[in-house]
Amino acid sequence: MTGRLRLAFLDALDERVLPLLAGAVGVLLAGQWFAGATSMGAPARGSLDFALWWAWLASGAMALVLGSRALALPLDDGSARFLLSGPLHPGRWGLERLAATAVVAVGFAGVLALAVSLFVAPVPPVAWSVFLVAEVVMLVAFAGLTGVLLRPLPALALGGAVWWIGHLAGPWATVMTDAGYPGLARVLPFLPDLDTLDAHAATLAGQPVPAARLGLGIAWALAWTAASAGATVSLLSARDL
Repeated sequence: MTGRLRLAFLDALDERVLPLLAGAVGVLLAGQWFAGATSMGAPARGSLDFALWWAWLASGAMALVLGSRALALPLDDGSARFLLSGPLHPGRWGLERLAATAVVAVGFAGVLALAVSLFVAPVPPVAWSVFLVAEVVMLVAFAGLTGVLLRPLPALALGGAVWWIGHLAGPWATVMTDAGYPGLARVLPFLPDLDTLDAHAATLAGQPVPAARLGLGIAWALAWTAASAGATVSLLSARDL
């Protein structure tokens, strides 16, 4: 690991990732027990429903926080100028920081997915876990892109809005069309439809996710990740640092 990658990795961990991870695991374990105890007639299903939902929410939120700060913070406080004053290409610097940040975010999601597999799910939710990791990597890349354009907090807000809208793109398009705003509905296809990576219902029902759908979801997430990374490199290369 190069010095720059190590620094980026430590910067990501410095965002209180380990204490937050311990808290997220604690909430998952306590919450799934409470959900099971208060579910009428289906305690196992209630526990699994909460565990899947919480692991997804905590992992996505952490990915957005880390991604939005990975580039925006050093660009905002001027610390990036020290590294970029030499021969280091800004695009390479950006990709290295996003890669190290993605590793930390994936580790966070992986621990939560492992907790679900070990303590809640009767069968390890493999497809759900793969989709979770793919979404986390994609969110880090997109939030990193917003961090080139905005300061850390606005970048986080924009990333969170896209995350929220992305999981409601289908219903939103139907509502807008029915309400007489088809023009607004046409904008939604240009945003990532994150329900492509949603295996919650199938996992909860104990149904296998078809291999074709799993492969398509991974390819779709990789395409959005690559597009976000490419845009980040282009913007960093064009920006006066």
